[in-house]
Amino acid sequence: MRSQILYQIARSACVTALGTVALATLSSCDEEQSATPTAPEAAATTEQADTITPEKAKDALFEQMVFTIGKLASERVTDPEITEPVRDMLALTETYYKSISESAAGTMQKAKLSLRIAEITLDLTAYAKAEGAYNTAQADWDALPEAERNTREARRMQSAIFYGKAASLLSRRMAADALAWYEKALESDLAIFKELAPADGEKLPEGSVEPELARAAADAMSAYRCLGECQLWADDPEEARDTYNKGIDLAKALDKLAPEMSLQYIKLLANLGNLESRVGNKKEALTAWVQAINFCQRLYASSPRADIRLEARRCFESLRPHVLTLAREQQDANAEKLENQTIQDAAAPAASPEEPTPVPAPAQ
Repeated sequence: MRSQILYQIARSACVTALGTVALATLSSCDEEQSATPTAPEAAATTEQADTITPEKAKDALFEQMVFTIGKLASERVTDPEITEPVRDMLALTETYYKSISESAAGTMQKAKLSLRIAEITLDLTAYAKAEGAYNTAQADWDALPEAERNTREARRMQSAIFYGKAASLLSRRMAADALAWYEKALESDLAIFKELAPADGEKLPEGSVEPELARAAADAMSAYRCLGECQLWADDPEEARDTYNKGIDLAKALDKLAPEMSLQYIKLLANLGNLESRVGNKKEALTAWVQAINFCQRLYASSPRADIRLEARRCFESLRPHVLTLAREQQDANAEKLENQTIQDAAAPAASPEEPTPVPAPAQ
């Protein structure tokens, strides 16, 4: 029963454009239950048999489809061709969760799965249902042994649960209720970041930013950005400005940023510009937006990663019209230069995918 559910989930995810390549891999699984191994397969070594069994292969497919390809798909549910397969995947994942609920009680497997169900539900914009799903994920997290709850992986999961609860509330225009959960998420992410960050006054070592630090810094900057957005929704621009600036200061204190950190830095600058524009501080808005748009160009030109370049282009193209309009209104001396700014499609330089980008000094 469980293996059939695993297969159905994988096949459902493969129906999306993101999963079609993997569909061929699954095509021989339909009759796997009754298949008889050939002589070469039967003669496989014990080590191979231990590592490549049908159940383990299906478990690996489940991880890939629900947690990797499924995540990419569920984040793009505005496309009708993706929405329905994601709904199917959610229903099958919920069935699988119920099938392991008793046997996997108090395990990371169950906690991870309930969190993923909550995330897919939120992506599908079923906000009230998502709030209940995050409550279930919290209960599964609470059931973990204390030693496991203290691991970095579990603490990141806890932060994701806080974030999801906040997002489900904010999406229903309950900003005041969401604030406390965004604050908890920020507190959790900052605690992890501080464990990994260099001491005050120390510079990062030469070379690429260590992946664990890059992830922790990006999570902390994202948490500052989300909290600031919620504070602005709650009509508290002064608090939101302070929150955005704290996230920006965190980035500047690191002196160089890995690609995922750079994207969060750009989004913080963009949000700060949005806030200043909203409250009528046009000059401050233009300063923040220009810094963001220049950083988009720098990141696009320096990163060999297609996903980073795509996101840098999206940020650039969303900001550019606002920057041009405001520059013209302010009769800014750089307006003509801004008119000609674009993202160039030159080949990215050969570099490490994690090569850091220096943080620009603030505009004077």
